[in-house]
Amino acid sequence: MYQGGRPQIYSSQEAQTIGDVGHSIPRIYADVDKRQVDHQRSIIEMYGKLCDQVLSILIDPGSSYSYVTPDLVDKCGLRKEVHAESWLVQLATCMKKRAHHWLKACEFEMNGMSTTIQLNVLPLGSYGMLLGIDWLYLHKTKVDFYDKAIERLDDNRENIISQGKKKPTSVRMVTTMQAKRSYRKGCVMFAIHISSDKGKDVDDAEIFKRFPILQQF
Repeated sequence: MYQGGRPQIYSSQEAQTIGDVGHSIPRIYADVDKRQVDHQRSIIEMYGKLCDQVLSILIDPGSSYSYVTPDLVDKCGLRKEVHAESWLVQLATCMKKRAHHWLKACEFEMNGMSTTIQLNVLPLGSYGMLLGIDWLYLHKTKVDFYDKAIERLDDNRENIISQGKKKPTSVRMVTTMQAKRSYRKGCVMFAIHISSDKGKDVDDAEIFKRFPILQQF
């Protein structure tokens, strides 16, 4: 976990190609726009509290760092530190936002348990906070995506289990126009057809049990 200032991301002097630079940019996997997280199986949502402000916290193993929304920082009157050099964060929508500020040793509650971490300040839609791989690594966290729970070490190095918000992953529908635009942008598209000749419903097919990702389509 970085100790303030700009995170140690890919240096332009080390970059060999434009692709190398692109892959070096810190990312957020959770799609926080219009609560699209409800369609993502590998994101866990929990409730927490920061300075008596109730907030929704996302656990995102695909995020390089942890973040807090600027609105929450202003409501709590927290002191923001300025990055020595601002840096870009790539969102799930492929858009990029620039991080200018961060909070040092921010203490908050999650499911009644107190924890502390350094947070970058970045808009997160309707969510108050996002915990990335830096927090997960620091607390040696085991993530159970199926039951929406995490097993971690608290600040006293004691093992605890925190239960996230249980909810089924809904199916995300896209229009034909959206599919065409995504294809033109180079997105990989898959067509899946499953049939059964044994008189069973397709929902009961063994393929769904072996590959849960197919349930998203």
